[in-house]
Amino acid sequence: MGKAVLLLVLGGTMAASAMYISRDGTLLLQKQEEAGYEGQVLAREAAHSAFNIIVGRVKRDFDNYRETETNIDYRDVTYDVSAQDGPGGTVEVTALGSYDGYSYQVSGILERGDRHLFDAITIDGPVTTLNFENDYYISGLDENLDGSSGAGPHVRGLLVSSTDAYEKALNSAAASRVVGSDGLLDIVQRSPRTSLDMLESAILNYDDAALLETSGSAIYESGTMGDPTAPRLLRVDGNVLLGGDFSGYGVLYATGNITFEDNAVWHGLVFGNNTAGGDHLFEDNSVVLGSLLLRTATGDPDAVAASREVARSADVIQICHKPPGNRSNMHTLTISSNALNAHLDHGDTQGACDSDLKSDDGTSFNVTIRDNATVRFSRETLMPLKAILEQVDIGNNEILVTRTTEKLLK
Repeated sequence: MGKAVLLLVLGGTMAASAMYISRDGTLLLQKQEEAGYEGQVLAREAAHSAFNIIVGRVKRDFDNYRETETNIDYRDVTYDVSAQDGPGGTVEVTALGSYDGYSYQVSGILERGDRHLFDAITIDGPVTTLNFENDYYISGLDENLDGSSGAGPHVRGLLVSSTDAYEKALNSAAASRVVGSDGLLDIVQRSPRTSLDMLESAILNYDDAALLETSGSAIYESGTMGDPTAPRLLRVDGNVLLGGDFSGYGVLYATGNITFEDNAVWHGLVFGNNTAGGDHLFEDNSVVLGSLLLRTATGDPDAVAASREVARSADVIQICHKPPGNRSNMHTLTISSNALNAHLDHGDTQGACDSDLKSDDGTSFNVTIRDNATVRFSRETLMPLKAILEQVDIGNNEILVTRTTEKLLK
């Protein structure tokens, strides 16, 4: 009897011990799993943080930052980062985070976005002659005001809309003197990236503090107009000549011939539309730092005249009215400026409708760029113009980031 009781007690004790051992083993395994999970999480977070660090460095200096750094300690974790050239002008980045024997890797590709509205030069419409002579230079590679390379986007050197203009450009241009995002002899034939009608309508309808306007030919040969933080909109209804040491900032718009000579410089957008054709000349050491748009386009003469007349009025403004329920029947209306917001709220847009403006090619024109004259794209000079015209917006300096792989290595 006593032995039976003893056996029962010993059996119960051993069972209890086994139960506790099993429980302790389970707890130990659970702790190990938790520690392992924590290690994986911390390694992953370290990799993500390191990835953001290397992406930020590349964004700040996309063209030049190519580095590899290893075993960087940060608190209880370490990380490695690398940025190297990838295919097609991309940058391949890799980040590795490590903690307590666990490593996690994040890789990706960075590339420039293609969000821009302007190229270095846009020629829209038929041309009679397109001459490039001597030591001229056309560049779609982004340039800052101080002459240093910009962060981009880089754009095309010359965009033309007609086959005839494209052939003449190829026959006249030297490969090394027209450069852009596509390399040397960067000339492309296609439609402009933005609606030139809408942009021109907005220029004609602008009537605010930045406006300077002349009727008839205008000559500027000295002094400075505007500045980088306070650009102006110079609207010339006729020919315009910039010469001497004149320097301007903002939007220059002319309905006649445009001539740049001597050491004249315009920072921003130059837009010419001479419906009679005419001649545009850029020579000597003159500079356009921003973008040059030249066109010859006509439409309904009454609509064009009305647009220009409305642009001179402080009390009325043109809108493109889109009737509710029949939005395809859009048409230009002239309204009180006080009623503008109400119209915008139900879908109308400021400025004349495209169909009421310059839908047809005008008379062919002549363009000459010669001597040491240059046209160079600059995001820095164009971005401030959005304060004048909403349509002048080349977008953010966008670097696209794509994560290609994420994986636990060990």
